[in-house]
Amino acid sequence: MNSKIEVIHTHFHNRRTGVTRSIENIIPFLQKYCNVHLYGYSIAGKILGKKNFKKIIFSKNTSIVHCHRNNEIVKMLFFRLLGAKFKLVTTRHAATKPSALTLFLLRKSDAVVTLTNAMSEQLQMPNKKIPHGVNTDVFQKKTLLFLL
Repeated sequence: MNSKIEVIHTHFHNRRTGVTRSIENIIPFLQKYCNVHLYGYSIAGKILGKKNFKKIIFSKNTSIVHCHRNNEIVKMLFFRLLGAKFKLVTTRHAATKPSALTLFLLRKSDAVVTLTNAMSEQLQMPNKKIPHGVNTDVFQKKTLLFLL
């Protein structure tokens, strides 16, 4: 584990959704490689307090903040205005055409992740497709049919 890298997953949403569960599921795997934190509410896990959150994003260590929703991106951009230094990664979960606000916010991110080809193409901006954590080069339709 590289203790110099801090990854913070944000969650500012009152309901538990598939996005919530995805974040909760990935944390144990990421903890093998870096320090992983949660910042927000309505999610299972140890939540990083505001004081410790600020300590991380305003430090000289490498930090990555991973957002999933517009309200989370807005909050993180506010901290950037105050001088916080972190890489902002945003995952786009919707295949629908993004609003002008969403596109604006995604362009402020250092990296954008999409889950499907349709999502990737819909954005018409640079993004990295990571299909629900499945390596599609290895796990293909033939493999699915075999499992059935």
